[in-house]
Amino acid sequence: MLGYEDRAEEYINFFREKWDLIEERVKDIPDDERKKVYFEGADKYKTYGGADYGCGIPGIIRAAGGIDLFPEISAYYFEVDPEEVAKRDPDVIIKGTPGGYLLEDASKFKELYDEITSRAELANTTAMKNGDVYIISFDVTGGARKKFGPIFLAKILYPDKFEDLDPYAVLKEYLEEYQGLKYQGVYLYPSMS
Repeated sequence: MLGYEDRAEEYINFFREKWDLIEERVKDIPDDERKKVYFEGADKYKTYGGADYGCGIPGIIRAAGGIDLFPEISAYYFEVDPEEVAKRDPDVIIKGTPGGYLLEDASKFKELYDEITSRAELANTTAMKNGDVYIISFDVTGGARKKFGPIFLAKILYPDKFEDLDPYAVLKEYLEEYQGLKYQGVYLYPSMS
């Protein structure tokens, strides 16, 4: 309609190439070797249901080759018992938070990281023992930006399988090439770079 068919196709392929790469590399991971992910929302001990693909967060986790911690619950956003989180023993804990593009430093993310890693009830989880706890911006996991979620999560979950995938470079190219914006902000803590 607008006469930008070539540019639209280029945009679609920009993401499709990354998603296809992820799908190809995670498809043969046996279920018992897939990482279990507890993705906490902005509220403490609130997470996302995925029985009917929920709000999209469980879909991001699945697309990245992971298993969401509460796949049987269909509520989009619900409170969980801390003991149940510990019992289900996540391999990776990710806390989503607002902010990202406009942040000048990681101090806000570090505060959240320090809070979540100090929770005694989670101390014996595989995620805590292995240091696999992350704070991630909703700028790469929420709304229309969910398209970046699998790219960031695949790298978090299976860094050895994605040594050649740089989520920050993908985001930078998107912002500069397709949005005409300067790359800036904080999107993940601790950083993968």
